[in-house]
Formats: sequence, structure tokens, C-alpha cells
Amino acid sequence: TLYLSDNGQIFASGKIMGIDTDNYNDLMVMVPSFCKERIVSIACGQTHVLLLTDTGDVYGYGDNDIGEEKHYQQKPEKLQFFKENIKAIDCGFDDSLCLTQNGKMYQWNIKITKSAKIMEIKNEKVLQISCGISHKAILTKSNNIYCWGQNSYNQCIQSLNKKKIDTPQLVISDIL
Repeated sequence: TLYLSDNGQIFASGKIMGIDTDNYNDLMVMVPSFCKERIVSIACGQTHVLLLTDTGDVYGYGDNDIGEEKHYQQKPEKLQFFKENIKAIDCGFDDSLCLTQNGKMYQWNIKITKSAKIMEIKNEKVLQISCGISHKAILTKSNNIYCWGQNSYNQCIQSLNKKKIDTPQLVISDIL
């Protein structure tokens, strides 16, 4: 588990990725600083972590599968595939979402970390992003909610005949 203090310092408990310690029984340990920017947000997936800085940069570490080659990133590394500053991050089980200042959304799976897919919804600006274990939801400026991902238990508010939704689908229109 990772914790973020008001001043951007990261603390961890349990067996933590990238922390070299033999004593996992400590209640909490401070994670050494790795960048000059202040960390403003943390998102954790099953085996990967995203860190957002106050300058809109995103760092990641943990599982980083590339094809058949398994690679484990022990220390946070700046993700270079964003073309603009990021304002929000979130992680699902093995994938991630980022939201730019301009309302664009990036999505990628930990198996594909060299690039991210830009997810756009025609005529919509995304305000908030949220990841479940294997599904995602977003809120747009026009107060619409879109969902996609696994739908085995109606997580995406779609027909149970659709077990997986590949692209964002409008599920609630003009919620306010």
C-alpha cells in the first residue's frame, strides 16, 4: 500500500515494489525521492504503480511486460509517450488511464508500455476518469457517463449478453 502526504512524500507499507528492505513488518517506510517534482497523485494496479507530479509528468514502475519478455521496473521511470501534461491518473488490474489538461484520455495495458492509445469520445471533453479492476468509467463536461471493459456482472451498465465492452459506451446521459 502506498500513501501520499500533503507535501508529496510517499510512504509505503507491506512488501513494496522497488523498496530494498528485509523487514516487511514495519508499519510504514518512507519511499526515497526519485524526482525533483512534487508527487500529487498515486494510482496502484495489481502489480504496477503510476505517480503524477505537479508539473503533469507521469512516472511508472512495477510489471512491464513486453511481448513474451517479462520485465519488472524496480524504480519509477518517467513515461515518455504523452504529448501534453497529465492532470489525472488511475489504474485497473493490469491497465492504466491518464487524463490530459485538455480532456484527452490515454489508455494502455502494462504489456504495451512503449505507447498509449488515445481514447476520444466525439464531441465530448472528459472531466474525470475512474478504473475498476477490469472496467473503466468517465464523466464528461456535458454530464454524461461512459463505461467500457469487462461486463460479466453488469459493471458497465450494459446488457449481460455483452461480457466485454471494447470502447466507451454512453450509459447515463446528462446526470445533473
